Amino acid sequence: MEKNGKKEALAKGIKKIVSKQSGHLEPFTLVDVEIINGKELDHVTKVSVVNIFKNIRSNLEKSLLVSRLIKLIDKIMVAGEVDKRVFILIQDWLEYIDRAVKINEYLLYSFILKLLGYLGFSPELNICVNCGLTQKKSIGFDIENGGLCCEDCKKGAINDKFIFPLTTGEINCFRVLLNGTWPELTELEKYERVLKLAEKFARYHSGQKF
Repeated sequence: MEKNGKKEALAKGIKKIVSKQSGHLEPFTLVDVEIINGKELDHVTKVSVVNIFKNIRSNLEKSLLVSRLIKLIDKIMVAGEVDKRVFILIQDWLEYIDRAVKINEYLLYSFILKLLGYLGFSPELNICVNCGLTQKKSIGFDIENGGLCCEDCKKGAINDKFIFPLTTGEINCFRVLLNGTWPELTELEKYERVLKLAEKFARYHSGQKF
């Protein structure tokens, strides 16, 4: 994925007990893969393990969290589209989850927001996304237009069903969700509304469920 983006290839005989590659192509495994092009399908010819993330494999909570993310990445990413930032983000996130003492859903949605940012859908958290002014007090988050919304713009909206209220504390939490480090996210006070808004935003702009 680092050099060629998302790649789909056939690992022939992988289900056989005697297959040398079966243990290397388990879920949540970072591997170095050699692939040859075929007429209809590409084929895996050689696999070497870089990191098996053994703590993710042995922890149900971590495994479930990572499974949700991997499924989402597979749906969002287009085959052959190369972006090294995405590969580094995935690797960094997995390494942190593997060694983390505690995890939470902030880690999942922070990754999703960062990924959407790389794809051109980063939420605006500094100015009103509708009028562009900073001096007006932000009172909500506009899912459809992708950012904070001031009181005047909310009042003037023809359809405000996509605008949801946010307190100052929740806005600050949202900023950490977007820009914070993985350790910072594990220490955040839990704001259920922020998690729900992050999910609504990601679902709306990615077209995927989580």
